[in-house]
Amino acid sequence: RRKDRYNLFYGLFSMDLAFYLFNRSSAIYSFVADSELVFKAELGSLFILLPLAGAFLKSLSENRVGKVTAVYASWCTLLTVVLIAAPVNFGHLLLRAWQYAALGMALHYFGYELVFRFFSSGLRRWKRSGKGYLALSYLRDLVRTPTGNLLIGGAILFATAVFDILDALYFRLDIVATRYGFFLFTMGTALILANRFEFLHSQLSGLNSNLEDRTISLTETTGKLAASESKYRSLFDGSSDPVALLDGDLRFREGNPAAVSFFGLNRGTKAPRTLAEALYREDRAGSGPENQLRLALHELAVRGEPFEASFLFRTVLGEAKPYRVRMEYVGSRPNREILLRAQAEDNSSLAASFVAGRERFDIESTLTAAEEVCRRACANLTRFTGVEEAEFLKMCLREVVVNAIEHGNLGVTFEEKTDAQREGAYFELLERRRLSAPYKGRKASMEYSISSERATFRVTDQGAGFDHRAHLSRSAVPMGALLEHGRGLALTVAAFDRVVFNEKGNEVTLVKFFGNAKKG
Repeated sequence: RRKDRYNLFYGLFSMDLAFYLFNRSSAIYSFVADSELVFKAELGSLFILLPLAGAFLKSLSENRVGKVTAVYASWCTLLTVVLIAAPVNFGHLLLRAWQYAALGMALHYFGYELVFRFFSSGLRRWKRSGKGYLALSYLRDLVRTPTGNLLIGGAILFATAVFDILDALYFRLDIVATRYGFFLFTMGTALILANRFEFLHSQLSGLNSNLEDRTISLTETTGKLAASESKYRSLFDGSSDPVALLDGDLRFREGNPAAVSFFGLNRGTKAPRTLAEALYREDRAGSGPENQLRLALHELAVRGEPFEASFLFRTVLGEAKPYRVRMEYVGSRPNREILLRAQAEDNSSLAASFVAGRERFDIESTLTAAEEVCRRACANLTRFTGVEEAEFLKMCLREVVVNAIEHGNLGVTFEEKTDAQREGAYFELLERRRLSAPYKGRKASMEYSISSERATFRVTDQGAGFDHRAHLSRSAVPMGALLEHGRGLALTVAAFDRVVFNEKGNEVTLVKFFGNAKKG
C-alpha cells in the first residue's frame, strides 16, 4: 500500500545492501574488469545504505521520512554525484567525510529512533496497563513488539557498523563485520515485516468477516423494516379513525382516507393547513381551543410520551363534533413527526342511561390534571344539553380550574403570566412554582353533581383568594369577552346561571340549570 512506505524503503535498502556486498566480493570482476568503476560503485552503494535504513525506521514508526533523514540523504546523494566525476584518490577523501558523518547519524538512528522510542513507548504502555514491573514489561516488549525486535537487530547492526568505521579509521583489521550485521538485521527485519503482514491479513480477514455479518444483518433489518412499513401502512390506511402525520408546528403532512375525509384535507385552498384550523370555533370561546392545543403540544414536547386530550372539531358540514385525540412522536430528531389519532367521543349509549352523579377529586397543580378532571366532570352533560353547549361549559369550567391552579395555588399574577407568555416561558414558570416552596404540594379540589335539573361544580384552591366582588361587576366586563387570561371570569359568568364565591375568594360554585328548571 502507498501509505506503508516503509515497505518501499526496506526493499530499496535490501537491494542496495545486496549490491554493496556484491561489489565487495570477487564475483564482481567476472562482469566488470575495471577496478576504478567497481570502487566507485562500492562507495556509492555504501553512501546510500544509511539514509535508506533511516528512512525505513522513521516511516515504520511515524509513516514519514523526517527532516533529519531527508537532509542526510541529500548529503549522501551529493557525495555520490561528486564521487562519479572525481578521481579515485579524491574518492578516499569522500569516504572519510562519509565515515565521520555516518558515525553521528548511526548514533542518532540507534540512540533516538530505536532506543529512545522503545523505552518511551514501553513506559507509556506500562503506565496504561499498571501491571507488573517495568523491567519485565520492557523485556516483553523487546521480544513481542516490532520496535523491540528492531532494537535488537539495530543494536547488532550499530555495533558492527561502528566497529567497521573505527576499524577503517584506526585498527586496520579489515574484518568487515558489517556484512554479518547487515545479514542479521535484514533477515530479522524481513521476519518482522512478515509477522506484521500476517497480523494485517488476520485483521483484514476479521474485518471482512465482520462486514459480511453486518451485511447479512443489514439485509435482515431492511427486510424487517420493509415488513414493518407495510404493516404500518396497512394500519395507517386501513383504520376507520382519522390518522394523520403532523410536523412540529402541527401542520398536516399526510393523512389516511378517514383523516382526509374528516378534516377535509382534499378541499384545496379551503382545506385546513394546521390542526388548529380544524378546531371548532365559537366567538364566545375566544382563543380557548388554541390555548388547549398549545398545552397539549407542550406536554408532548416536555414528557416525550403519548398525550391524550379532548377537542371539538369542525366537520366538513361545519358541525361541532367532540373527538378524543392521541398524539405521539414518531421518528428521531431533528425530523421527527407527530402521529395523531382521533377517536369520536361517542357516549350516547352511556349518556342515554345516565340519571345523576356526584364525585370529588383533589388534583395536582398541573394543567394536565385540570384538563382531565374537567373532561371527567363534563362527560355526561350531553344527556341534558347539546354537544356545543356541553363543550362550551367544559371550556369555561376548565378556565376556572386553571385559574385556581395558576393564581390560587401557584400565586402567579396577571403581570407575571403576561410576561411569561410573551417570552415563551409560561409553562416553565408554572412548573418552577409547582416545585418550590410554599406552593409545593398544594392541590385543587373539584366536586360536582349532575342531575336532570342542574349541574353544580365547586372548585377550591389552597391560595390566598382574591377580590371577587370587583371582578363580578358585569358592567365592568364587556360582554362577549374572549377566553383569554384575565377575562375567563366574564365568560364563566355568562355561561353559568349562578357563580358564587366564598368570602375568602378561594372557592367558587358554578350552577347550570337544564330545561325548565327554576333559575333562582
